[in-house]
Amino acid sequence: MGKRASEPERGADRRPAEDPGVDRQLEHAGEEWVARAIGWTRSGRWPDAGSPLLLVAFARAQEPSRFLHESLIVGESLAEVSTDDLLDGFARSKPYGKPATPGR
Repeated sequence: MGKRASEPERGADRRPAEDPGVDRQLEHAGEEWVARAIGWTRSGRWPDAGSPLLLVAFARAQEPSRFLHESLIVGESLAEVSTDDLLDGFARSKPYGKPATPGR
């Protein structure tokens, strides 16, 4: 059975994460942090693509390539995410690279 003409190609709405050099600075609890989008997906599936989600990694400003936390934040690019949403994402973050705890 062929696919319907109105059906998008599988993966057509995928795009690479932002340029690795695009960072956002933020301050949390008196400490300077760097936020970087390291992945991207959507929450839905065809025909409702759902919300765009960014996987954002957080590092201390002194060591910007050593990620310590990660969080999913709604948005298509880090540039469009508000500072408040970025801080909320940081507050909800889990340790970088650690599987999520069920029920969290």
